[in-house]
Amino acid sequence: MNQIDTPLRLKSVAAGTAPLTLAIVWTDGSRDVVDLSGLVARSRHFAVFADDPAAFRDVGVADWGYTVEWANGLDWPAPNLKLLADEQRTVTGTDLAAWQEGARLSNQEAADVLGVDLKTVKNWRAAEFRHKPLPTAAQWSIRHLTQEPLALIAHYRPRRAGRPRKAGRDKDKRTA
Repeated sequence: MNQIDTPLRLKSVAAGTAPLTLAIVWTDGSRDVVDLSGLVARSRHFAVFADDPAAFRDVGVADWGYTVEWANGLDWPAPNLKLLADEQRTVTGTDLAAWQEGARLSNQEAADVLGVDLKTVKNWRAAEFRHKPLPTAAQWSIRHLTQEPLALIAHYRPRRAGRPRKAGRDKDKRTA
């Protein structure tokens, strides 16, 4: 029997404590704070909120939880809010370790995929850094590689166990 996924909907929404943020409660009980300052800065429609922050705070749930709507008539769909929330979520050393485990990557393989030194991955996983945010580029990469399995396949190169062979040693064995 196939189970149809029900789209995540909004249970409640309110203006957040920081400017141009929304405090969201989803129907599954999870919570997010979404910063819409990028949307306000880049959209000619939402730019109205840059000049009128009070209008931004007049927000509610609409369309049975599938959108948020402001009193001025602007709305934004719940799936886009969820994508923004996920994209804005901080990725820490703990998240790196979970990603590595899920992808079955060694520290060296993770370093290769992320384009950093092995020591960097080890430092990010160390106890003192486990709860600190990773550099922004690493956060973007880990989010992308988690959401798009083909991206990991495209950039993954397996490492062989043990030390690399000396170039001359193989040649000597073949001629003997």
